[in-house]
Amino acid sequence: MKYDNKNQIKAIFNDIIKSKIKICNNWKEYNDCLWNNKNIINNQILKKDKIIQYKSIPIINLNDNYFDIILENIKNIKDKLEKDKYFKLCPFERILLLYMKDICDIPFECRISIAEIYNIINNFNNAFNDKLLGHNRCLCKNHFKNNEINNENNDYKYLQFFYQEMINISNIYKNFFCNFNNLQILINHNIYINFNCDLELKKRFPIIIFNDEYVFNIYIKPNLIELNYYEILNESIIDTFLIKNCKGKNNNSEDNKLRFYNKKIKTLVFSLNLDNYFEIEWNNDDYKQNIILDIIKDYLYNELKFKTNNLYSNYNYYKKTNNLNNLINDFKEKNKDLPDFINSFFDRIDEETDEITKDKFNFILETRIKSLINKISI
Repeated sequence: MKYDNKNQIKAIFNDIIKSKIKICNNWKEYNDCLWNNKNIINNQILKKDKIIQYKSIPIINLNDNYFDIILENIKNIKDKLEKDKYFKLCPFERILLLYMKDICDIPFECRISIAEIYNIINNFNNAFNDKLLGHNRCLCKNHFKNNEINNENNDYKYLQFFYQEMINISNIYKNFFCNFNNLQILINHNIYINFNCDLELKKRFPIIIFNDEYVFNIYIKPNLIELNYYEILNESIIDTFLIKNCKGKNNNSEDNKLRFYNKKIKTLVFSLNLDNYFEIEWNNDDYKQNIILDIIKDYLYNELKFKTNNLYSNYNYYKKTNNLNNLINDFKEKNKDLPDFINSFFDRIDEETDEITKDKFNFILETRIKSLINKISI
């Protein structure tokens, strides 16, 4: 079966197609663009804005020549996404597309930064040769100098290796899509579980693919080896539980139930050192509730410790300015998966009549976190 992905591509990359390119003169303007994208995402989740808002793809000039390369290629990629049914991207364009997609979906968690893109351009500029494969429908031959082929050049070896691995992983994807019908794709998709009013487990899934029978949770790993095998299994257990039991207050919760309810859930690992994807499926015997509960509690405990790591320092600062409400509001804005945790915690702090030292503050915080975690049941 030939997989016709035209409509899927249009839907997945619609934000990029509709986005505006924003040229930033400094890092403040760049970060303002990220915040604007994040606010648009939050408003979409809450369904606040009836007026359609378009996100921005920010570019900051760190090098005049390289800046022009980024700008022209982003414009060209947007044009390909909008007009070409079966568009093809070269390795450099694929890197830029990842940046563009993440900037629109997860602006403060991008897997590649604008500074790293400048470094990659430098690699291409030092090693690009017009005989390199995969550059027949891109702008690279216009932008990069035609270096002599040098198999001892590390940058040149990197470009060759990157292209070959790109082809290998593409072939694995094609084989997967040929094996299943009516597949739909979700990119950077959030799934929620509300355990109680104080705590919500939220995770962003880079790629979920599903149809009427299956849900495929996709992992892309550089290598699948013994060192990371058990880490992947552990992650797969948590993800399978989330997909199987997803619920929450966000506007996608009902959609998620419709998408995933009563379907077989498989984790598929796509790795550069494999000739095919590696499949993980948990059956009822493996999927012990008490084991899952222990894993989730441990995961949530570490998440809470990380998110509250600087809480005492912030508390001291806001207390001096008599603005604890601002601290609470800031914490809620940054940690939307902890709806009422901060309120109940500071209610407990207010009960203390003695001076709140750092040790006492952290003791109360640790007690509160453990109490919250221990109340979790599944």
